[in-house]
Amino acid sequence: MSGLTNYLSLAMYFCTNQMWTQLFYGAMDDVTGSSEADSVISLDSNTQIDKGFCSWLTTIFRIKDESILQKCGPDAVQYLSFQRHILFYMSVMMVISLGVVLPINFQGTLQGDETNFGHTTLSNLDPNSPWLWVHVTLAILYLPLGIIIMRRFSITLKLEEEDGGVSRTLMITNIPRTYCDTADLQRHFREAYPEIEIQDIQLAYDITRVSVLDKEW
Repeated sequence: MSGLTNYLSLAMYFCTNQMWTQLFYGAMDDVTGSSEADSVISLDSNTQIDKGFCSWLTTIFRIKDESILQKCGPDAVQYLSFQRHILFYMSVMMVISLGVVLPINFQGTLQGDETNFGHTTLSNLDPNSPWLWVHVTLAILYLPLGIIIMRRFSITLKLEEEDGGVSRTLMITNIPRTYCDTADLQRHFREAYPEIEIQDIQLAYDITRVSVLDKEW
């Protein structure tokens, strides 16, 4: 009964708190060995971050890799780490382009008016201008800079060899409610398929009626 109560509590929580973090924070507590009570506490502590107008902006910087690893797995951590390195690389290029390249491009004879894109490009420079070497030098330096940043990212990767095991999970529907008992289902599968090991059976609950009653209340 306690498991059903916790299940309904989580379900009603999601119904009344529609937040973007619930898309990322899945239920991986079974993998980490946490109890159902710990799962509820962990969920509450994480979803509290994402409350308020445009709070997702600050949430991006406040969520720690440890929380993402626990809830979403190592693949999510690696992908977000890659995105952070790319953002850093693009930010460096943007600062250099705005602080160094753009002022140089305004030298010489300006092409078009202020609404013309050519007004900000190196087409303003004389073909014999020494300022062109700045473009050449920066274009060459961007390549090793990208290699260094990606090298730093690759060092942080922790690739683990898989043990070759395959997780197989079946979802079975349309079972009469009178037979929805974990012990009876375990016994049935052991008798019908003795060569197959059944590790766990979880019952899913239809909370549609509960959600309607909660809204009416």
